Amino acid sequence: MKFSQRAQSLKGSATMAATINAQERIKNGEDIILASVGEPDSPVPQITKQALINQIENSDSKYGPAQGLLSTRKVVSQWMNDLYQQQWQPENVVISPGSKYSLYSLLQILGDENTELLIPSPYWVSYVTLGKLANINIKIIECSSNENYKLSATKLKNLITGKNQLLLLNSPQNPTGAIYSKEELQSLAEVIKQSPQLTVICDDIYNQLIFSSEYRAPHVLDFMESSSASKEDIYNQVIVVHGASKSFALTGWRLGWTAASREISKKLSEFQSQTLTCMPDFLQIALEKTLQQETQFVLELKSLINRRYQIASQKLNSCPFIKVFPSAGAFYIWFEVLDKSKNSAQMASELLEQHGVAVVPGASFGCEYHLRFSVTIPDDQLLKGIERIIQYFTQKNL
Repeated sequence: MKFSQRAQSLKGSATMAATINAQERIKNGEDIILASVGEPDSPVPQITKQALINQIENSDSKYGPAQGLLSTRKVVSQWMNDLYQQQWQPENVVISPGSKYSLYSLLQILGDENTELLIPSPYWVSYVTLGKLANINIKIIECSSNENYKLSATKLKNLITGKNQLLLLNSPQNPTGAIYSKEELQSLAEVIKQSPQLTVICDDIYNQLIFSSEYRAPHVLDFMESSSASKEDIYNQVIVVHGASKSFALTGWRLGWTAASREISKKLSEFQSQTLTCMPDFLQIALEKTLQQETQFVLELKSLINRRYQIASQKLNSCPFIKVFPSAGAFYIWFEVLDKSKNSAQMASELLEQHGVAVVPGASFGCEYHLRFSVTIPDDQLLKGIERIIQYFTQKNL
């Protein structure tokens, strides 16, 4: 079979590849610590499951609007307004099968060969591929550990060309767990407001999963107000992508949404009508019930992840051969390997083959000689995985 050039250059997700490999080994009876996937081990909220069952029993599930059910968009827009203190209306919201599809669709409608996509590194494994699928020119912005892996306003300002540009902004960040401070976001917002050809896509899938007592991470929208810009103007330049996968442990349900200007949302809906048709109504109704009643679930998940992170990172910090980055949110321990004799893919492979620990190599996130370890596993597995990692690097450096 002859594939298109686009397909020939396409590779599967590094995190999914590592996870599927580990899962197959577990099925075959191997003792594997599955720390490669960012998936909460918490059970799905009972109210979510019951809402799904009720809707299936009481609905014929016919075609629905490509933008999403009006009732769902009302609930999502209200939930988003409460979370961000904004003024989105149901017309600003588009429901999708997961935030990844939202990102894919946005890049398809906003970018082409005349567009530059700015991606701060380290970055989530799919950003570059999603940009390439839209035939966008990719510009990787190296952000070092000395910069806490974050994009500065000065660096962004120097990259502004006056031509059509998109910026992917992720906070808390996958894989590092870095969170932009209010001061950093205010400085970035000033650059954004002065750059009308720049559109910012905020990947907020971890926005609530922070280790502080705040209910969400600071956001660039907190600083975008100006006397000359209406809310629609702001929502035309700053787009928010969110979803239920992480905060509500609904990874396999594929429930995401976008909050943008009416103009962008209309075009996004047209794109989805051709590529997706519509989202199943029973999933959308389940999402409504979840967002309306499950705030306690998020708080408990935050507490659980924070506790696990603190225990695991403290133990891993005792290993003199690695340097752990102090995460402020998300699901991961991100650490640098001080011995550069082997690349991250080799180390990840050896950890799996020799010590039964599945992690993701840093090269997949655009940052070599690093590894990502997920803390979304039971405590006994978590500690066993950390002990095996320490053992591996200790033996490696003898």
